[in-house]
Amino acid sequence: MRPNHKLFALIYLGNGNNARAAYNEAMPGKRKDSVTDACASRLLSSAKVKAFIQERGEKILAVAEATAEEAMAVISRVLRIDPRLMLDKTTGLPLPMKDWPEDVALVVKGIKADGSIVFYDKMRAAELIAESHGRIKKKLDISLAFDHVKYLADKSRPKE
Repeated sequence: MRPNHKLFALIYLGNGNNARAAYNEAMPGKRKDSVTDACASRLLSSAKVKAFIQERGEKILAVAEATAEEAMAVISRVLRIDPRLMLDKTTGLPLPMKDWPEDVALVVKGIKADGSIVFYDKMRAAELIAESHGRIKKKLDISLAFDHVKYLADKSRPKE
């Protein structure tokens, strides 16, 4: 594959699959948009460029996707964190945010205007872990009311 074709493909992947913008950036020059679109389309249908984009796109997706294991690891950290890690060992006062351990910073949901710290819910984290391991199941309670007599009476009436 030619270097400028590879550059086009990389720009195309990086800009959200905008072929015209990728072509204009990789191969600068004055031309009509219709010409640019035709050239970009021709490049996108090239076997080498197509294969390169597909391979790189799959790699990008694999890196970008959070796996179930990663999600469970984060939930597990929320469950296990000890908020006392936020306190200075000598004074007992809260550490400045910049000094919080990474695990502690991860489980902080927010800080209120009065300075109090809000953590993610440990009980909810425990529920999610238990659900994922099949230890508990969500109960779905659905009740329907249907008037069969009225339905049948309406069906048997002649239509006007």
